[in-house]
Amino acid sequence: LVVEADARNLALGRHNFLLNNKDIRAEFGFLVAGRPVPATVPFFSNENPSSSSGFEREATEFADEVPARSFEETLEREGSTVLVLDIEGGEYPLFTRAESFHSVRLILMEAHPWVIGAERMAELLESLGEHGFALLEDIADGRFLVFSRERNEGKPCFLVA
Repeated sequence: LVVEADARNLALGRHNFLLNNKDIRAEFGFLVAGRPVPATVPFFSNENPSSSSGFEREATEFADEVPARSFEETLEREGSTVLVLDIEGGEYPLFTRAESFHSVRLILMEAHPWVIGAERMAELLESLGEHGFALLEDIADGRFLVFSRERNEGKPCFLVA
């Protein structure tokens, strides 16, 4: 499942999946952790869809209201074990407010300390640690991070490439 809050990226992703005969669901929305989950959330963008964000930034040209989806309910429903994300600073509220990561055992993410700041980045890392995640790999001085946690039965999980 792909959850995308920028309609341009959603259309591009769906087109790419179709061209490559990939049966991947791509849904419009924005994942929100914790309770309560609002009906919609503000989403900010500009001409460059890859810099869209839940954070308003200097380059913001327009804002939309996007349907909110519960992070925890989505993980539980989908049985997700791996999260891959590049959400332009949205990792901070998502991970620091998360009540549960259910069956997730691996997180691959682009970190955005230049968007959220060093203090919030430290809080994010602490929150992931409280949920049992440990840093497995740090690529490009903290820009790309891989986190892992042991499965419930106590066996370590490994990324198989």
